[in-house]
Amino acid sequence: MYTPIVSQTIKDEKLRLETSFFMRHFLVLLQSVIIGIPFVFLSILATELLQSYFSKSVILYTSLLLSFFISYLLAKHQHTATKLRIANSSEFKISVVETLEELGFKVTNNNNNFLAATCTQNRVNISDNFYAVYTKSAVLIFCICELPFPFSLIKSKSVIATIKARCKSG
Repeated sequence: MYTPIVSQTIKDEKLRLETSFFMRHFLVLLQSVIIGIPFVFLSILATELLQSYFSKSVILYTSLLLSFFISYLLAKHQHTATKLRIANSSEFKISVVETLEELGFKVTNNNNNFLAATCTQNRVNISDNFYAVYTKSAVLIFCICELPFPFSLIKSKSVIATIKARCKSG
């Protein structure tokens, strides 16, 4: 788990972590590979089913490149902020910490600039990271899930939706 660069994250509303340029892009590429595992199986299946119509290598390379591109876009999408307008940041901090603890996240950093939490529940080597960066009028929320597609989208959307619903009701 890394800490975000708050000013740069607020400026372009994309998660910027305090890592080197290489490491930041390596993390997104690694996440793309993990997310794209089902797409690889679909590529192999498409190669076997369509081999009588096209060259086997053309189908395989095209489908693998397409699947990697789709999984890369899905990984980059998780690094784009979900904006949540709040009236009181102290109430938001209390409710979001309670919500994250209910969902199995462990808060690792919580100060005036950002909140960071990680979840390794039921998994050893992969984790889900949650970041909330505070601006003057809103909170930028990021949920980076390292599960294969579609579980990565389902988990991140459910965490964000739960936090949105709890903050609006509370």
